[in-house]
Amino acid sequence: MVHALEIIHGMLTPGGTLLDLRPTGIPAEFRGYKAGQVEPLGYIDEVDGFIEYRQAAWAMEQAVDRAWFRRRSSVLHDFVMHFDSLAELEADPDLGWSDTILTDDVRARTAAFGPERMTLTELMHIGVMDRI
Repeated sequence: MVHALEIIHGMLTPGGTLLDLRPTGIPAEFRGYKAGQVEPLGYIDEVDGFIEYRQAAWAMEQAVDRAWFRRRSSVLHDFVMHFDSLAELEADPDLGWSDTILTDDVRARTAAFGPERMTLTELMHIGVMDRI
């Protein structure tokens, strides 16, 4: 990823803007909703322990350390997906669930609670970088 940022640096004119949008790697939380109740159902997991998110954060730090970009702003924001069931979530082709794990614990809590709707909340990093 550092190499990609080096290429982007070369393509942008000085003062150009790079948007840095990425998950933080903190496991996303499932919540169920039924008849006015909110129930925490557990967390998503990944087979690689979310390593690509740590690598992305390191790459962005390298781009700043190498004076390719200057951080103009950086915030954390919840990205919330709404769905009716785990099956609906798993069937969504846009999510790319190749390395994502829905644990047996999440499945059991979901089945026991029987939510009418669910959310999956993931903490995202949103940054604006200026090319130096």
